[in-house]
Amino acid sequence: MADGKEAVREGKVIVSFRNVGAAPALRQSKFRIDAEQRFGAVTTFLRKQLQTADAESLFVYVNAAFAPSPDELIADVARCFHVDGVLSLHYCTTPAWG
Repeated sequence: MADGKEAVREGKVIVSFRNVGAAPALRQSKFRIDAEQRFGAVTTFLRKQLQTADAESLFVYVNAAFAPSPDELIADVARCFHVDGVLSLHYCTTPAWG
């Protein structure tokens, strides 16, 4: 990378969450998440942070563009789509992009 920042450091990925539309905002927006987890774990983690039930809709998008498969490794998504070493994820309660 030209900026010298890597997406995965010490087995972790820095993830920045941004709410879209009527989705509630998080008090803390950046987290370090285990790089070897599947992307579905990000949704589970976000649900816990937002205190939402599994039955409630929650959509998570990378760079406000697409929703990766729940089976994708977070490390792979971060390596391909990070910006300055941070994986930017947008979340909402209704479909927005992709």
